[in-house]
Amino acid sequence: MNINASKSLKQTDMIDADSINDVFIELYPEIKKIAQSQVNHLQPGQTITATVLVNECYLKLQKKLKLKIRDEKHFFCLTAKCMKHYLIDQIRGKNRDKRNAALQTSLVTQLVGEQNINIKLIEVIRAVDQLEDIDQSMSELVNLHCFGGFTFDELSHTLKKSKRQLLRKWQVAKTVIISLLDEAYDK
Repeated sequence: MNINASKSLKQTDMIDADSINDVFIELYPEIKKIAQSQVNHLQPGQTITATVLVNECYLKLQKKLKLKIRDEKHFFCLTAKCMKHYLIDQIRGKNRDKRNAALQTSLVTQLVGEQNINIKLIEVIRAVDQLEDIDQSMSELVNLHCFGGFTFDELSHTLKKSKRQLLRKWQVAKTVIISLLDEAYDK
């Protein structure tokens, strides 16, 4: 993923509805990769494609009158969150009729480290959202890695931290998320 591709995003830019189009055109390959990463986490049989996800994200961001973007990292986090929330809405809509339908995804396996574990994707996403209140940098790392599809090498470049530091932070973030999930199931 070429993080330095954008000439349209400079630190503390205000992006209006007109210029979001230019940013999406320029960063489309990276945005599409984020969308594909999220689609890969869906349960088999889901009908949402990466292109649909990019378009829905574009439409949602286009509705914002002004977006304050700190840098490309912030834009990619915002894009990944926007896509994540769209998927949550779609999953909720489809699961209204299916009581207690557990979604087995690679995201759950990636975070928890076990396969065949009965955790709902929405609960994992809720735990990741709670992580944001605990530690913003861990939340960014999880969102970019899990929902954005960034590798640790790409994250190292984007976040300007060593890969080793990020891997340590990743382990802590996973532990916190597992702890939050345990708390949710104990209630």
